Amino acid sequence: MKPTRTHFVPFAFVFLCGLLSVAGCSKKTQEKTQQAVDDAKAAASSAAQDAKQQASDAADQAKQKAADASAAASAAAQKAGEKAQQSASDAASQAMEATKEKAKKAAADAKAATDQAMEAAKKKAQKAAADAKKAADDAAAKMQNKPASQ
Repeated sequence: MKPTRTHFVPFAFVFLCGLLSVAGCSKKTQEKTQQAVDDAKAAASSAAQDAKQQASDAADQAKQKAADASAAASAAAQKAGEKAQQSASDAASQAMEATKEKAKKAAADAKAATDQAMEAAKKKAQKAAADAKKAADDAAAKMQNKPASQ
């Protein structure tokens, strides 16, 4: 509303001045007109000052809102960073657990393979011992069947 008032005041000023010059009024009328002109100038100045103050207030509010928005964005970014760090930590913990499980399975597989190898070696050793006993028995039997040579 005030901008309309600021446009209206100069228009009224021009209209009054034109009216006075055409009519050729008396000095008293001219003084009243001058007073009206002075009042119009004061009103225009006041309206301009009010508009300037409102603009300044609006700029201050905009700056405050921008600062608030910046603070909120910074807080959101920090929270996102914390969440990302927590996610990375969780992922590392899960990877460690998976590695432990794989190591346990590998150890169990290695034990099973060692047990199988031991069993196979035991069987081979038993077979070799049996073969050696048989060979010794066969050799002893051959020696008994041979006549003694003297």
